[in-house]
Amino acid sequence: MGADDRRGGRVTERVWRKSTRSTGGGNCVEVAFTLGGVCIRDSKMELSPKLTFKVTTWDRFLYHVDHRRSHPIESI
Repeated sequence: MGADDRRGGRVTERVWRKSTRSTGGGNCVEVAFTLGGVCIRDSKMELSPKLTFKVTTWDRFLYHVDHRRSHPIESI
């Protein structure tokens, strides 16, 4: 299901989650929460490298995504 996350001699399996808005077309990312932060991967390439972010960085990202959705840019 997911890659192992080694912390302090313990091995825990990451639980990867897809967006509830995913259409199943394969153009998704998956998110896993770990002790060290938040990991992101391409759902089509489970063994590919992952991006890892600190929880505070992830929270800021989500805030800005939500804020932009509420206040879209009218012109660029």
